[in-house]
Amino acid sequence: MIKTLLAATMTAIACCAAALADDAGTQLKGDQIAQELVGHKYKVVTPKGLEWVGIYNADGTAMYGGRAGAWRVDGDLLCVHATAKPEICTAVYKTGDGKYQLMQPGGGKDATLTQE
Repeated sequence: MIKTLLAATMTAIACCAAALADDAGTQLKGDQIAQELVGHKYKVVTPKGLEWVGIYNADGTAMYGGRAGAWRVDGDLLCVHATAKPEICTAVYKTGDGKYQLMQPGGGKDATLTQE
């Protein structure tokens, strides 16, 4: 009985973990981040509901809601730096055609990007 209960619990945990991973989409790795994001305008929505339009340029510059900034890829993370703000690095997950979810290193959701 204990083995059956343990097996059922493990199956439920695996099922839930897979569902959470599917919600996040597919994580972009290294150069995939630049290949997917460069040169497109995005509607950015923060977890607090703030919205703006941004663009990542091939030369590492960016515009975030009318503010100049910079971006770079560090391993499998997108690192962004807007004027007067500290650099923030997040994982990038592709959730659909032209749609991305940024995830904080601790696993919390960050901004969403939707290609315009």
